[in-house]
Amino acid sequence: MNFEEFIEELQEQIQERFLQHIEFVSKMVNATNEKVEGVALKFEGYKGVDITIYPKRLYEKYKAGITMPEIAECFSKEIPHALQNQPSMPEITVENAKECISFSLMNKERNKELLEKCPHMDMFDMAAVFRWHISDRESFLVDNNIMQILKMTREELLMSAKKNTENQKYICEEMTGVMREIMLKNGIEKEVVDEIIPMQQTPFYVVTTENYFDGSAVMLSNKFLQNVANKLESDELYIIPSSRHEILVANPDLPLDSQALKEIVQEVNANSKVVSTEDFLSDSVYKYSVKNFTFSVCDSKGLFHDGKGNQKDNEKKDSGKGRKL
Repeated sequence: MNFEEFIEELQEQIQERFLQHIEFVSKMVNATNEKVEGVALKFEGYKGVDITIYPKRLYEKYKAGITMPEIAECFSKEIPHALQNQPSMPEITVENAKECISFSLMNKERNKELLEKCPHMDMFDMAAVFRWHISDRESFLVDNNIMQILKMTREELLMSAKKNTENQKYICEEMTGVMREIMLKNGIEKEVVDEIIPMQQTPFYVVTTENYFDGSAVMLSNKFLQNVANKLESDELYIIPSSRHEILVANPDLPLDSQALKEIVQEVNANSKVVSTEDFLSDSVYKYSVKNFTFSVCDSKGLFHDGKGNQKDNEKKDSGKGRKL
């Protein structure tokens, strides 16, 4: 079955499982890091936010051996719950915007077209965009059209996003513990987890939000990075933006080779089974100065600079010429 036949059959099988008529509307979606074909499901009589499916992702499952009835049945069982819990769209007002808009980071190169349509702030190979949060795990991008409706300037958006990002609740936990907790929550037996991930400390800590969503925005919270540095007893931090949802941090005093670390990051990111296309953020390794609130980025030789060609000292001395946020 080719892709076009798959879409047609999928729509037929989903419709068979519902009494209401469903209108299937194809659309191209500018998702993070990729432009994907989506299909909106418009249920007759339903006035909430449409459910959108991404056929190519489902087609990959089909090619991997999952049958069409299994895919349609699994997805159809999730739809009623999704419709009942779908958050309503907020009223687009300045007052609501000031309460709900915060930063989200995305890769700059992979989102060139998307960034042309929305206000943002450059941050080395990343861009900080504005997202309007409507629930713990639901948000939408603030584009130029929404900014015009609000009649807010980019600077006003920056002020609101900075305040709300600073006030987010973040967590900082030892990486091994986080990985073990995720595996246990996914139903993997403790004996298996113990074998795969022994109870031993690593130099890395995971920093993210309490709900593990859009956690990389913590890089724009000087207040929490200061707390992390205090926890690690250091005035500098190595930072790896491992995905849009979290970052990894480590104390640079530990025996970590920055160049080797950068190569490992690139190798891990190249494996789509480890980091999905939509969650990829950066291949870079950063150093954060607690004293100066600045970032520097590691180049291919393992040296840190401020992104403008000004090299930073790799020792503990800090010239303070990094990029301030």
